[in-house]
Amino acid sequence: IVRNSWGTNWGDAGYFYLPYEYAFDSDDVERGFTLASIESYAPDVRAWVTDGSTVKRVDSWLGKLSSDEWATVRVGLGPYPLEVHIGIVLVFAARADGVFAESERAKTVDALEPLLASTGSSVDASALVANLEEKFFSESDTAADAFKDSVERLGGVLDAALLTSIFYSVRRVAAADYMDFREVAVLTNLLTAWGLEASILYRESASSSSS
Repeated sequence: IVRNSWGTNWGDAGYFYLPYEYAFDSDDVERGFTLASIESYAPDVRAWVTDGSTVKRVDSWLGKLSSDEWATVRVGLGPYPLEVHIGIVLVFAARADGVFAESERAKTVDALEPLLASTGSSVDASALVANLEEKFFSESDTAADAFKDSVERLGGVLDAALLTSIFYSVRRVAAADYMDFREVAVLTNLLTAWGLEASILYRESASSSSS
């Protein structure tokens, strides 16, 4: 278990997990973390956790992946984790019409929260949106490149059900005020890139039709 330096809104309440063979690989010294060493540690049963796990159970396709399969997904995602790519796609869609008012930001956060939960992420959706705006959306070229990269990476590693869920969330965000031609273009881009049925552009998702 490793503690990060970005605060408790990142990862699992500020922590993430590394396999021993990765953490103690002496051949690779380019690590972005510091391991605190102790001379000895006497195991104490009082420190054992018996009332649950720090790792959330994920019931989606992701939760059924083996360690090797997840490693392949992680490589396919590149330098950024899954939640960052999902967030980029949603924020880009919300900003496609040139306006990102506070009400649109709130709807983006609302749409992002269940998606993050479905992937087992504990990242705060509001903080993620704010960080993405600062890092990727200060310039239009940077935003377009980030969106294109995230669409390609998500389409390359996720299954159709999860991609469809992301698409419906993007559509809800795009239609928060009214959907103009630029937002329709974003949705059409996703349909084509992810190989989804064109009919779902106007079809209600199972979650929205049941609510």
